[in-house]
This record gives sequence, structure tokens and C-alpha cells, in this order.
Amino acid sequence: LKLGGTFLVKFQAGPQMTHWRAYLDSRFETVRSIRPAASRSTREMYYVCKDFLGRQSIASEAKSKNVYKHEGVDQWHGELQWLRG
Repeated sequence: LKLGGTFLVKFQAGPQMTHWRAYLDSRFETVRSIRPAASRSTREMYYVCKDFLGRQSIASEAKSKNVYKHEGVDQWHGELQWLRG
């Protein structure tokens, strides 16, 4: 998504809704939640997000100490060695 872009996402209302909204508010200038009148589900909603502000690199947002640049590569290294004989 380029800077200034628009993002539309459908979601089901639930316990994580406020966390998701806070995240979107930190990334977009304007965030609106709407529930279409024609929606069959009472939990179905949409977020319309305008003017993407950008973000930091994902590495700076990772909170786990077990996140590696090439996650999973070490798991495959032994398998590749075995295949090469």
C-alpha cells in the first residue's frame, strides 16, 4: 500500500475489534467503521481507511526475541544437508 492510499477491510465484530481499530488508527489519517444495512450478519462490519501514513520496518515492531531475519531457515538446513548427501 503506497503512502496516501486507501484500505477497505471486512471483519467480524468481536473481542479484538478495539485492538484492530487502534492499529489502523496508528497507520491511517482517517478510519471509519460501517455496517451495511443489507448485511445478513449482525457482526459483519467494514473499516474504511484513508490516507495511509506509512509504517516502520517490521523488524522494529517485532516484540519476540525468537524472531529471526530468515525464520525457519535453520529448520531446513539439516534437511538440505541430508538431501545433498
